[in-house]
Amino acid sequence: MWPMLSEREPLVGLIERKFDSLGIDGLLFDLDDTLLETAGYITRFKADFSLWAANKLRMPADEVMAIFSQASMDAFEKLMVKPERWDLAVQMTAERITGEAHYLDEGIGMLKLIFTGSPELIAGARPVLELLQKTGRKMAIVTHAPKNGWTETKLRQTGIEQYFEGVWIAGDSRLKGRVDWEAGAAMIGVPHTRILGFGDSVKADIWPMAELSMRVMALTPKWIGAKGELPAGVPILKSLVEAPEAILAL
Repeated sequence: MWPMLSEREPLVGLIERKFDSLGIDGLLFDLDDTLLETAGYITRFKADFSLWAANKLRMPADEVMAIFSQASMDAFEKLMVKPERWDLAVQMTAERITGEAHYLDEGIGMLKLIFTGSPELIAGARPVLELLQKTGRKMAIVTHAPKNGWTETKLRQTGIEQYFEGVWIAGDSRLKGRVDWEAGAAMIGVPHTRILGFGDSVKADIWPMAELSMRVMALTPKWIGAKGELPAGVPILKSLVEAPEAILAL
């Protein structure tokens, strides 16, 4: 385990020299489930809705949660991260249970509260961001989020905007991909081959960055939709806290 921030000034130099030797001038980060505990945050709202719906339907809450979780995945396939995804997920759930798509509509507002707050910063991520910022590398976020100001809310409430030169938000009606990581690289003005990127989604983060010849570190996915087969040789981190040691091991 690497030392606490107040004790680790020499670590900044070690990582800076490692970046120099690898030709790394820029760092790109996915936001949700890479820097923030987003999967767990959303699960809490899904659980609250499922409990409410279970009472209305007079069904076991775990059965409703299972149906709603599948409906949420199906709605994501249709609407990606648009806020209307949750309307559709509720209506799919109601249709599958009762045959009436709008039977649970009064519960939609419970899910829209997702966008009024922010997931917590992953434990230990702030000292890592401070450390990496001290190496002088340009840093930016490449995220996939609805165009409703939620990203700005998350950055403001967690206080991490200070570490980044920019934030690129992928279109909310499609999956995040190569074009977005290219945009992130352009935002900080660093060639693809001189970037180290961090993300958790195999399809939306890891493969697009690898295809652009960026160096990549994968965070263990917390959401089923983020899982998949990684490109060969990509280091896997349980948390961003492991990044300093993993960088020094490159």
